[in-house]
Amino acid sequence: MCEHKVLSHNQNGYIIRCVDCDHFQIGFGTTVISFSPDQFAKFRKSVLQQYTLFQKEVDAPLRKDINLPSFSKNVQLM
Repeated sequence: MCEHKVLSHNQNGYIIRCVDCDHFQIGFGTTVISFSPDQFAKFRKSVLQQYTLFQKEVDAPLRKDINLPSFSKNVQLM
């Protein structure tokens, strides 16, 4: 049985880590995604890269979407 530690939580969602198996979960809206530690590290790196690019865009304050690749080549997160 997993025992979760809350890493982040706000009105948009949460990030938790299981202290037993070290897996992560990200929840937002009606979506929950589970990651192994390696998958989470890659996803986190991708989010940081996209965020950096997003901040350089002139229309960034007006945009409401950022596409993020997932660990499945058939799924994109928006």
